[in-house]
Amino acid sequence: MEQKYTQIARLLLDQNGWVTAASLSDHMGVSVRTVKNYISELNSTYASLIESSSSGYRIDTEKAAKLLNDTSQHIPQTNKERSSYVAIRLLRSPETLSLYDLCDELYISMSTLRTVMKRTRRMLEQYNLILSTSGDNVEIRGEERNRRRMLSSIIFDESQLSFFNMDALQDSFEEIDIDYIIPQPLAAIKL
Repeated sequence: MEQKYTQIARLLLDQNGWVTAASLSDHMGVSVRTVKNYISELNSTYASLIESSSSGYRIDTEKAAKLLNDTSQHIPQTNKERSSYVAIRLLRSPETLSLYDLCDELYISMSTLRTVMKRTRRMLEQYNLILSTSGDNVEIRGEERNRRRMLSSIIFDESQLSFFNMDALQDSFEEIDIDYIIPQPLAAIKL
């Protein structure tokens, strides 16, 4: 689920009663019309998730909790998120990856993936790693210590985000005990 939908669901969950569109728009920094569009889109995807009345909006807490728990398999939406995803996939893979498989995983076109790969290449260069493509396959070449430095950097950068998903990070790094390496105030933030 996109961050804007997650944000509106969380705002509605935080309230005990009805919430007006104006209040939601103030919190989100968008127009009232945009809030109404988000809610309409959410309800078209997740039937009866958000109830509306003349008093405002109210969310079905059971459906919302299930929905927010299901978002641990977050699909990267921005090129920055996609670049980090691709870098992690490549750093963790012992063999080459198919560009077409990456497109399928990210739900993007090949032209969008090319843009993502350019950004990923720049990220890798900072750690003396090389993005190598051969036909429809791609891999990272470079020293193991540089790979580890880059992974550490990605973990650190991800842990600084305000909407940080510990479960998604743990899924990405199964062999690492994330709760052990992330400072306690951040470890307490589980979305």
